[in-house]
Amino acid sequence: MLGSWKKRRNPTRSAERGGVNERGPELAFAASAMVSVSAWGTLKSVVPGELLAPAVATLLFGFAAAASLTAWRQQNTDHETVTYWDVAGCLILSGLVVAAFIQPEQLARYFSN
Repeated sequence: MLGSWKKRRNPTRSAERGGVNERGPELAFAASAMVSVSAWGTLKSVVPGELLAPAVATLLFGFAAAASLTAWRQQNTDHETVTYWDVAGCLILSGLVVAAFIQPEQLARYFSN
């Protein structure tokens, strides 16, 4: 119980870290999720159904790559909060889930014509 005070969040932590915005990773994930969902709805009427899941999966992988590059440049060592590495991992996992619904036969038929 002696070291339990270290686990509590410090509300002035952003000032101690040089004014880095603590909500950046959360906002990046929320923006990526909203853009992906709106792209899904928009692309539904624009692209053929066979290409919808690959387009959204590619979009999620692109957002994950951007979050990874941001995390790599930022070098955040704070393990108590959500980091850009966490956001990149979540976006990769989301992209893999969407990619699991891709049926190779439909893509083969679409690109063979």
